[in-house]
Amino acid sequence: MPAVSDYSPLDRAYTESIGFTPKRPTLEDPIVPIEQIGQTVPEQDPATGANILQNVQAAIRRGAGNIQLVMSTSPDSAIGGRFKAYGPEVREEIRTVLEVNKVKMSSIELPTAISNLSGFDPQQNVFSDERRERDMQEVRDAIKFAAEVAGGGGVDVLSWEYERNLSDAPWNKDKEGNTIFKSPGGPEHEHVQIVNSVTGRISTIRKGEPVFLAFDPKTFDPSIPEDQWISKFVNLDAEGLPKVQPWKWEDFVAVTKRTQTDPDKQDPIQLFIMLQQNSQIASTEGYARHYARIVNELNRQIDDMTAKGAPEEDIKKLRKERDGELQVVTGQRQQAESMRKERERMTSVGTYALDRTTKSYAEAGIAAMTETHNRKLQGNPIHVGPELGWPTFYGSHPDEFINVIKKSRKQMVDMLTSPERKENRMDHATAEDEARRHIKGVLDTSHLGMFFQTFMPNEPDFEKRTREFNKWFMEQINHIADVNAKDEILGNVQLVNSMSGAHGHLPPGQGIFPVVEAGKVLVERGKYKGYLTSEGHEEEKFQAGRILIDTWKSFNPNIMSSTGYSAGGARWTDVHQSYFGRPYSPMFVVGDYSPSQEFRLWSEVPLE
Repeated sequence: MPAVSDYSPLDRAYTESIGFTPKRPTLEDPIVPIEQIGQTVPEQDPATGANILQNVQAAIRRGAGNIQLVMSTSPDSAIGGRFKAYGPEVREEIRTVLEVNKVKMSSIELPTAISNLSGFDPQQNVFSDERRERDMQEVRDAIKFAAEVAGGGGVDVLSWEYERNLSDAPWNKDKEGNTIFKSPGGPEHEHVQIVNSVTGRISTIRKGEPVFLAFDPKTFDPSIPEDQWISKFVNLDAEGLPKVQPWKWEDFVAVTKRTQTDPDKQDPIQLFIMLQQNSQIASTEGYARHYARIVNELNRQIDDMTAKGAPEEDIKKLRKERDGELQVVTGQRQQAESMRKERERMTSVGTYALDRTTKSYAEAGIAAMTETHNRKLQGNPIHVGPELGWPTFYGSHPDEFINVIKKSRKQMVDMLTSPERKENRMDHATAEDEARRHIKGVLDTSHLGMFFQTFMPNEPDFEKRTREFNKWFMEQINHIADVNAKDEILGNVQLVNSMSGAHGHLPPGQGIFPVVEAGKVLVERGKYKGYLTSEGHEEEKFQAGRILIDTWKSFNPNIMSSTGYSAGGARWTDVHQSYFGRPYSPMFVVGDYSPSQEFRLWSEVPLE
């Protein structure tokens, strides 16, 4: 575009006019172009009753360059929504609207009723194969919908893989070893969870409840053969009885760290299971041996009485007594064997859930890959992955979020390269590339901000607490950015803010967390090339469009006119209050309120 000085006096742009500001030099480039900033669009709007197509059209009219569709209907709902409710004509209409307006659907977020892919059911406190398959079917339906309607993009699932404690988390320590986040009530109010790997049923033990064992936690070493434990570690009191001692949860943790050199195998839950089950098994077998001695004694008496020719009635009574005692022995032995099987099936919830989660995402990644290749969507491949969850669940901390993605990719590679895969078996390098393209996660900045709830809870100065937390917040963002620059783990970024640690949905510039700075770091340091999606719909009730307008204002992107030249001003902040966003009406009218132009002078001078 030529400079103002290049125009002649009769050119329209010779002088500055109302509504036109010459492009000014700026000190730095905008963070992202405006078309990279989009918004979430609900499947159904509970406030207005608008349907999926109407909501998509409304977002486009407001200027969204890309949208993320947020599904809201539970998989348990027979009617009212979900992918099964939108036929070919509705799908084609949405696809056409997006295509005509050159708007991308960046991803599809599944409803929060699908909160993991491990099959974990928080209401029933169980891992269910039926629930996992139900959710996997929704993911497969979403992949097909993304292919048909959006021509690619992402499918994401809220990552609540299982409930886990804050105090146990390896990332919950600073460089000096101090705890960063504190659970309400302290660690003693937290729970230890154990799952039966066959039934999926979860057992819960409160950390504050002591466990009584005949071993001293300061000297006990589980790596020594089990048949030597009694002689080496059990001490007897004056009456010859074992000295039973209370074990706290910290004792199981300390023994595990002291005796297990492999950090990956330092699981105090496994030690807890072994000691608890072993004690019960030993007790049951002790009863069996006791009654077996009684049986043997009765057999001796029966033989002796038979040899002496005792009355048959007396011998019959002894046999009946012996058979009763023998049933007790049999029952105790059966119970002991059942306990052994139970011990083999019991494992920590974390190990069990993560295996199921990564298997699910690997299968979903292969489904996304297949759909991408079948529909030739390699330019916009379909990807699936977790969305950063809430602090009380595994999958909410960046380390866990990254771990789910990387382990799922590894699982997908193993599946694609397995000798058992008879068709389309891949070499390792090709499989790794496919896994990287089709398994990616979604970072939700508001979910990361929810860690604020348990951060420095005893600090009375809110401003100081906020400053310190925001330092931690940006450390995590930088970590994610570094990993993304290397491994491309991000498929979408939801920019959301809040005024506290509660789950909020404010636009990026309206809360207490450095969301805009986070977006800039992810783009510049993290080499993130995807879309930045505003989920700040909380203030729509005050002014329609704030979900986008405040986001644009915060990121201050370049604004272009329909001719391709800078319109109004070089940046969003130059124009955002020239019409929209003002608290008062514009000084011109349009549409039905505009005066008729049917009769006008050739000079176009308006009649007074």
